[in-house]
Amino acid sequence: MGRFSSDLIKVGEDAVESVPVTSLKHHSESQIRDYSALASLYLYYGLPVRAEYTLRQIVKLRTESVNFGPGHAETLMHLKLLRKSLKMQHKYKSASAITKRITRAGELPWLIPFSFYKETLPQWICYDVCVFFY
Repeated sequence: MGRFSSDLIKVGEDAVESVPVTSLKHHSESQIRDYSALASLYLYYGLPVRAEYTLRQIVKLRTESVNFGPGHAETLMHLKLLRKSLKMQHKYKSASAITKRITRAGELPWLIPFSFYKETLPQWICYDVCVFFY
């Protein structure tokens, strides 16, 4: 790894230093995004073990989040990055399990109870959200 890439990773790690990834909360949106960017750097520069650890925490948060959930596009994106980190480490069995999880999650509708939102239908149209009612 060159000096530039190690400096870039150091900047990313410094940005998240104040909050360990295991201490993130569902509402810590800015910090989750910082960790997501850092995990992408880890992958890009060939540090899949670090990426895996970070991505597992992010996937857990996103999957359990009321605003995201297991079928949300961002959750699926993080699962795909996690799968990539596993493949880079030759953990093919774990990567296969993630692939199955992605497939199952992609088939789920993103369910949000109507009571969750206070907006009227015209206001819903302004959101970039696909909601199914049953």
